[in-house]
Amino acid sequence: MHDFSSSPGTLRLHPSATVKTREQRIGGVAFVASLHAAVVYGLLTSLGVIDVPKPVSDLIVVNVADIPKLEELPPPIMPVIETPRVENVIVPVVTLDYIPPQPRAITLPAPPSPPPQLVQAPPAPPPEPAFVPPLSIAETHTIPDYPPVSRRLGERGTTHLMLTINEQGIVAGATIVDSSDYRRLDEAAMNWIKANWRYTPAREGAKAVSSKIEAEVEFRLL
Repeated sequence: MHDFSSSPGTLRLHPSATVKTREQRIGGVAFVASLHAAVVYGLLTSLGVIDVPKPVSDLIVVNVADIPKLEELPPPIMPVIETPRVENVIVPVVTLDYIPPQPRAITLPAPPSPPPQLVQAPPAPPPEPAFVPPLSIAETHTIPDYPPVSRRLGERGTTHLMLTINEQGIVAGATIVDSSDYRRLDEAAMNWIKANWRYTPAREGAKAVSSKIEAEVEFRLL
């Protein structure tokens, strides 16, 4: 409550002597809050939201007699053990004859026989290429000119030669095997054949090779 005092032209408010202090106001608020909490708790317990604590049963006091003290037992009697009497024992004498072990022959197992080895036959050698002898080219095998001196002297005869044919079919060499008995006839036959005669070269398979072949030239007067 406040007291009002008035004076000309003013209105003043003076605190009353019954104004509460700050501690009193806090205490009032705490009391009101506690009262609200009690009301809410009572409402919750009545609705069954919070279980009502069970009352504590009465404490029953039972008087127990004192445990009697055990009487002291007498010490145990130690048994008397008599020492057994030892008599002299006669140990029998046993004689054993030692027989040394006899050596035993140890038979070693036979070593396993090696497995049979397959002997492969050596591969057959490749067949040798077929040899084809040289063939004469007929148009080149002309008759040599008769030496004029031999014609005038009446020399005649047949010359046998061994010819060497190279890979190109040319007569690379000539050797007289059987003479006509006239040197001029033999040289005429040999020189003519080397200069004019040709051959298809000999072959071993598809390869041209050198070879030898016999030739004969006959000189005769008509």
